[in-house]
Amino acid sequence: MKELGPVLVFSGLMLIGLGLFEKILMYITPAGNSNFNGIEGVTYRYIWSLSNVTLFIGGTVLLLAFLMYLFINEKKQ
Repeated sequence: MKELGPVLVFSGLMLIGLGLFEKILMYITPAGNSNFNGIEGVTYRYIWSLSNVTLFIGGTVLLLAFLMYLFINEKKQ
């Protein structure tokens, strides 16, 4: 269980980084060069909120890793 901590921290940071990267790409895309009306018609609505879901899951994984760290340290004392 102790080896799972660094894996969870790394996974959480990677998910948060990916979510932030998606947000940055959305904001720096020039609005005049893209036509999302055709794309939105053929994709599911929830696909546009994936960056929010990625950030939420990354934060949850980091919180879980922190709680596991506290639990393991409390158990040792």
